[in-house]
Amino acid sequence: MKYIPILFILFLLGCSQKPNLQKQIELQKDLIELQYINTLNDIDVHYATNPVKYEDLFGYVQALRKRFNALEEELLRPGFINDEISKAKVHEYYKYVSLPNYDRTLDKEFRKCKAGINELFTSKTQSREEKELLVLYLKTFQNFLVRTLLDEMSVNDFKFNKIRPVVVEKSNKVKLGEEYEARIFLAAIDTTKVPLYKIENCEVFLGIQGEGIVRYKTNSKGNHVWDGTVSWVSDQGIEVVMKLEEHFIVE
Repeated sequence: MKYIPILFILFLLGCSQKPNLQKQIELQKDLIELQYINTLNDIDVHYATNPVKYEDLFGYVQALRKRFNALEEELLRPGFINDEISKAKVHEYYKYVSLPNYDRTLDKEFRKCKAGINELFTSKTQSREEKELLVLYLKTFQNFLVRTLLDEMSVNDFKFNKIRPVVVEKSNKVKLGEEYEARIFLAAIDTTKVPLYKIENCEVFLGIQGEGIVRYKTNSKGNHVWDGTVSWVSDQGIEVVMKLEEHFIVE
């Protein structure tokens, strides 16, 4: 596992009551929430750039979040937790995280999650701190699970063998006294593959570095928009498609 938060240690020690336990919970809650948000943002970006490939993962994560939120609300509600409603929500969550191809680490952590829930359900006392620690443990596992699925899908999305600087000028002609402006980017490219550009209502030419050169003949003033896609095929034969859109003004 890439990281083992402090809450794991606290959890395995039996969640003993200590004066600073709530402080530790709050610290871990902020850390795990940040990691979880970053993972969800990464999935959103992958889905936005290649919805065909990541549609199933995006839908799975949305459904998983819905069931986790319901389970979290149930586990943290006041009172004793051990009724049929609680067990049904746990079972519904289990169905979504019980994937058939767990590696050894994921399987081990999943078993710990189930053991933690079983221990809570069979306990004669259920403190708020114990419940919060269990929820954080579940969320840590869920983040690790989703991150693993995303990494496995995206590992071969794009490979590059060359990095070069790209200069984008605001204008290559300026008047005396005016300010010249240019932006510099580092571009990663794969010189073994040629990307495919599909741009609506424009001519697209291939530059010497594999870049697409868009030429748009204007016949009217006003705001003009052009859009399309750029795609390439990974070594595994998977097509990766990214959308793009730009506009310019004809005076």
